[in-house]
Amino acid sequence: MNCKTVQSHLSAYLDRELSGEEMLDIRAHLSECFVCCEEETELRSLKRLLGRLPAIEPSGDLEQRLLAVVGAARTGERKPGRQAPFVLFAGVTACAMAITLAFLSKSHTTPAEATMQSQDIAFEAQRIHDYTGGGDAYGAPIVSAASYAGR
Repeated sequence: MNCKTVQSHLSAYLDRELSGEEMLDIRAHLSECFVCCEEETELRSLKRLLGRLPAIEPSGDLEQRLLAVVGAARTGERKPGRQAPFVLFAGVTACAMAITLAFLSKSHTTPAEATMQSQDIAFEAQRIHDYTGGGDAYGAPIVSAASYAGR
């Protein structure tokens, strides 16, 4: 697999939405390619951070307000001062995105994130072990230097 293909499938890889063969191909590429491995680590962190955000429910009258705005836009009607909430919303959204990107650009790991990363590694190792029956990602038995002791 090449980097472009791997990077386009990283989200599905992290969500475990790929076939077993695709998962193994991407895992093999990640073990060899530092750039893709960094991309995978950053995407995993981003997904973890986004997963911690609370779900926000829209107000009950959102649909009626949107239909009124769209209807007014179609007929060319505009009420003075009605754009202020949208401009304010756009500004707040831009600020939130900038803060999020600034936070994500700092490559620091909190103790909780380090624990989660080590748990992810342990989970992945167990998954490989279960999938291959104790072998490596390709099903071959794992041979370590200790295996050659005394030979």
